[in-house]
This record gives sequence, C-alpha cells and structure tokens, in this order.
Amino acid sequence: MMEIKISDMMDYITDDTVPLQIKNMAASDKIKETVMKKLHTNNNVVKRTRKTSTILIAAVLIAALLTGTAYATGIAQSIFGAMKGVYIGDDESKYETIDSFSNKEETSVTIPELNGSRFTLSQSYYDGEQLMLGYKLDAITKPAEFGFGPGSDGFDELINCEEFSPQLLTPAYLKEKLTVGEYAQFEKALEETGSAGVVFYNRYVSDHVTLADGTDIGPYIDTVLDNGVYLEFETPLAYEAQNQDELQILIKINTSIYYYFQDSTGSYCNCELGEPERIPFTIPRCTG
Repeated sequence: MMEIKISDMMDYITDDTVPLQIKNMAASDKIKETVMKKLHTNNNVVKRTRKTSTILIAAVLIAALLTGTAYATGIAQSIFGAMKGVYIGDDESKYETIDSFSNKEETSVTIPELNGSRFTLSQSYYDGEQLMLGYKLDAITKPAEFGFGPGSDGFDELINCEEFSPQLLTPAYLKEKLTVGEYAQFEKALEETGSAGVVFYNRYVSDHVTLADGTDIGPYIDTVLDNGVYLEFETPLAYEAQNQDELQILIKINTSIYYYFQDSTGSYCNCELGEPERIPFTIPRCTG
C-alpha cells in the first residue's frame, strides 16, 4: 500500500478556493441539504436506475463467458464486491466485473491539517466512460470545546434550533456526536449553571469531485458500507473527463463546525464550513 503526505502533493493543486461566509444555516438551503446528507446515512434498500457504459457492458459479458465463479474469491473484502446485493434491481454481475478489472492499489494520505485524518483510496474503475471509486476516511476531529456562550465568537449568529428546516441539531444528535465524557461534561454544566454551550466538529468527503483544473466530474451516488464508501458517478461523465488515459482528480474533505447552546429558554445552534483540504489522485484507465 502506498502512503504519502498531503504536503508532498500540493504542486498538483490549482487554487480554486471561494471564500465562504456562512452566518446563518437557515438562510442557506444548499448548506442545509449538504449537512443533512452527511448527518443521516440512509441504510434503506431502495430501487434505483443508472446508465451503464458500453465498455462496462462488454466487460460484464466477457467475464460471464470466462467463468461464473472466478471472481467470487475475495469479493467480500473489497468495497466494489460488497455492493453486490445492496440495491434491488441492480445487475450483480456488474460489481463482480468492476471488482475484477478495477485498480486495487491502495493509496493512503495522512492530512496533518486535519489532525492526522487519513483518506484511503481503496479501489477505482475508470473505462473512459464510467467512473467508480471506493474509499475510507478515518476522520480525526478536534475535541469539543466547552464554555461557549454569550460573548463567544459565533454566539450572536445562533438561532433557535426549532427554526431549522429540516431540524438539524437536537439534544439527541449532540449526544451522538460527543464522546461519553464530553456529553457528561455538557450535562454537568447544564445542571449546575442552568446553561451550557459547546462547539464540536465533523469531517466528511464533499459531494463534488473535480479534475485538477477544477472541472466538476459530475454527480454521483454514494453508498456507505461496512468496509468503506462506494461512489458511482453519473454516466456520461463531464466531457473533459471522458476517454482519457488517466484522470487527475481532487477529492475535497470538508469540516463542519457546529455551535450549540442550551438554557431554560431552549436550544440554539448554528453551523459553518471550515477551510477544506483537497487531495490529488491519479486514476488509471482500466483495461480488460
């Protein structure tokens, strides 16, 4: 497995940073939609339909002719293989095929700027028309910060949590995201003083994967599995991403910062996005 540091890869990145000034989550439908997607993992089995590249269709046929069982070995350990049977109506042989022809050389990147979080690209399948990725994010967040209250940075931007549509931050969610010790500290402060405030963090992969020049590759469906996350991009890909010998892509890791304050009058909260980190990867074109 190849392991590299993000600081060694900065020459590949074009700075396309857009300043973010998010003061009120209730005023930004896009941010609420993004945060909700990351807060709630949908584990339901659903039916979906997607286009499949002609190259992948041919590969499936070739694999079927070669053997019906040759690709079974080791599939359970791979992200692509673990997709078999997840969605009703999917052609299960497709996942066996892309697992067989995929690039399985893992590349791990440690990100010092994100407290040593590690992103691992476990698998990739790119045939010039279609792109699938499998990854793992071992996110290390900053410890929760207590003492947040009147006079603290961000306090004046808080709104009543009940005004969020949909409602994001609740006492139950707070308990889920804090450690047992942190939540006990929050409850103790609330009981002793009648009010308590905390700032806590969450890290996740952005919904936008781009080429090195900033071109958005296109929308994708992501599926959270026990052994990682599977991304399948919509076909066709962006024109600039089609029929290349390899793709130079950037995967962006976002940090959400949550502000939460509770007293006898209710719960108040807000959320903003921190500075993202972009990680460059080279995706080879698969042959077979």
